Amino acid sequence: MQRLPLRGCMLPTRDTTEDDIETLHRWGATMARFQICRGWTRRDANQDLEDYAAWVDSRLDNLADVLRWAEARGMKIVLDLHVVPGGRGAKDRENNMLHDDRFAEAFLDTWRRIATRFKGDPALYGYDLWNEPEQHGRARNDYWTLQRRAAEIVRAIDPDTPIIVESNNSSSAATYSYLSPFRMDNVIYQIHVYVPSTFTHQGINGYERGAKWPDPEKGWDKEFLRKALEPVREFEARHHAKIYVGEFSAIAWAEGAENYLRDCIDLFEEYGWDWTYHAFREWSGWSVEHEGPDAKHLVPSEDNPRKRALLDGFARGAAPAAASGEE
Repeated sequence: MQRLPLRGCMLPTRDTTEDDIETLHRWGATMARFQICRGWTRRDANQDLEDYAAWVDSRLDNLADVLRWAEARGMKIVLDLHVVPGGRGAKDRENNMLHDDRFAEAFLDTWRRIATRFKGDPALYGYDLWNEPEQHGRARNDYWTLQRRAAEIVRAIDPDTPIIVESNNSSSAATYSYLSPFRMDNVIYQIHVYVPSTFTHQGINGYERGAKWPDPEKGWDKEFLRKALEPVREFEARHHAKIYVGEFSAIAWAEGAENYLRDCIDLFEEYGWDWTYHAFREWSGWSVEHEGPDAKHLVPSEDNPRKRALLDGFARGAAPAAASGEE
């Protein structure tokens, strides 16, 4: 019998609490993605390497608690290094460690420390090496090679826990048309699904408002998403690869956001891919516990169409109690 996909959410960038994990468990989630994240939108952040290491250690202390709480509830946790040493540069959001060996070596050392601390933890779904790499040309330290080097370090320390790698252009599905797999067992390949971004990110990042889902005139529907995911499906079949959707979402005020979430989840479930929604108790614009017409007027919401779409996704093939949205 084929196992059900694991389903969950991204956790907050603040310290996660046991109540956060309990709430997701009550919702029916079976996994969560723990972010080690600060200064995500700032350019040239995380360049003081001594400070970066101390901050990572503080997040790992919280992760140790999260893993214990998750194990008690039968949940799995992704360990996501969401920001890497050196941050992103001003040009094309490229990661600075692509061009600076100090940051690249700090990246490798960070994974050496993480794997040593969490080797074999039963609640750990996998080591997510580098969130949303960005490389737009030749680099001193190629993003795929850096991840391979980190993977080799982790595997030498922890031979059993899966290693999660991400493709270029922010884990874009399109990059899988030319991606080469690692020559290593127990690797999970991650994608992020925000297509079209003019719908999912409308009203932020410079995108205009007004897009809707579905939109027959633009050809935006579940089959549009299926086509966008074809490179991943072909990669999966060609290399017998395991695929994980680390992020997908639609902004709170997008017309038909709940339809978009349902279409995404339908496909992920059809393909048997594990998935985590972006995001739980992070920014209110992505939160299914908030609703409103724009970023300035978001309010707490116990029940709304996006939340129902997510809870219905969690409940697929599970006991009816798992669909409850009660707090």
